[in-house]
Amino acid sequence: HIDDPSYYSGYGDPSLIHSSFFINNSAPQGGAINAHGYSLNFISIVNSKFSDNSAGDGGACYFNGGGGSYRNVEIIGCYFDNNTAGKGGALYVYMNAIVENTTFKNNVCSTTGSAIYRKFNGLNIVGCSFNNNNSNGGALIKHFPYHNDTNIDWDSYQVTTIDNSVFYNNYCSTYNDGYLLDLVYLEISNSFIMAQNEISSFAVKAMSIGENNIFLNKVLKYFELNTS
Repeated sequence: HIDDPSYYSGYGDPSLIHSSFFINNSAPQGGAINAHGYSLNFISIVNSKFSDNSAGDGGACYFNGGGGSYRNVEIIGCYFDNNTAGKGGALYVYMNAIVENTTFKNNVCSTTGSAIYRKFNGLNIVGCSFNNNNSNGGALIKHFPYHNDTNIDWDSYQVTTIDNSVFYNNYCSTYNDGYLLDLVYLEISNSFIMAQNEISSFAVKAMSIGENNIFLNKVLKYFELNTS
């Protein structure tokens, strides 16, 4: 149905999706998958493709477990292409998330998070590729934090970790300086990040640590980054 997600998960047991295709679906939240509920504990999506889906939040997938360290989603070996949304062109995540060996390409948002909009919880990205995603109002990956004070001691579940990943040819509008990664606390290693060519744009806005990274163009604003 054009007005409903093609896959809906609410309360109950863990949800497992494997080797599936979600193409040209549309919904208010989660064009292809809308998974939410306070009893939602675990979602696993493996070797699946999401293309040409659209929604207000989460163009391809909307995951909302209401926070909590025990609510988790894993996305492994997937492909997100040409999905569109207001927030989270590909993914809107309000759970702990692990994203591995996944490609985000040609996703678009009108506000922020052209690839991923993450609310509160932890995010771990490993071996992923982000290419030609477009955000008209914010970042490629956006973290909406639980607190507004960037000087506090952040809970570990709000850390974003990125390892062995590539970011290139992505565009973010110069609103808020056009950050590719607008996060609170970032641990990044063994990755390649190409910022935009616009003089007002930066790659990363975060309290950041990491090593063995390659950055092109302007990189960081406000906080120190260890790139040894």
